[in-house]
Amino acid sequence: MKKYLAFVGAALFCPCHLPLWAGLLAGTAFGAFLAQNLLWLFIVLTVGFLFFLGYGWRLVAKERS
Repeated sequence: MKKYLAFVGAALFCPCHLPLWAGLLAGTAFGAFLAQNLLWLFIVLTVGFLFFLGYGWRLVAKERS
């Protein structure tokens, strides 16, 4: 179950979804925050994405061995 949650977390934190989130939240206070801090959010989301992806891969590899 943990590995599935890790991959779902990776999908949510994937930086390629940032324009989608910005478009969905346009006109809101959080959407304005996204527009103002796009570079920093891209960096944070990339780190989170890599963490969740690595954690999920580690759990899959541990399960196979």
